[in-house]
Amino acid sequence: MADSYVSPCYQVDNNSMKDGDIEQIKGLEGIRMLLISQTQHTMCLETLVVEDEFRNKGLGSAAVRHIQDIARKRGARWLMVTMLPTSDRPGDLRKFYKKLGFQPRVGDPDTYFWRP
Repeated sequence: MADSYVSPCYQVDNNSMKDGDIEQIKGLEGIRMLLISQTQHTMCLETLVVEDEFRNKGLGSAAVRHIQDIARKRGARWLMVTMLPTSDRPGDLRKFYKKLGFQPRVGDPDTYFWRP
C-alpha cells in the first residue's frame, strides 16, 4: 500500500482508543484521511476521505461500519458525523450515512447521529 493513501490523523480526546482499533481501516488502500475523536459519550467521525478512484466500491461503507463497531466496543452512546457546507456532494453524503443507519439531527440537516 502506498503511504500517500493514509494520513495517520487520529485525535482521541480521552486516550481510550488504541491504534489496534483502527488497524483494519489503516490497511485499506484508498483511505486518504481518517480523523476520529471521542468525548465521554460521543464518538465523532471528524473526517473520512476516500480517494476518487476508490469511491463507489464499498470502501467508505466498510470503514464506517468498522468505526461503528469501535463506537459500540468503546461504549459510546452516539456516533456523530457532520457534513461540511463546502462538500461537493452533500445530498450523496446524506444518502450514504442514512444507508448506514444514521439519522439527521433535528433542525440541523448536516449533522447525523447513529446510536449503537
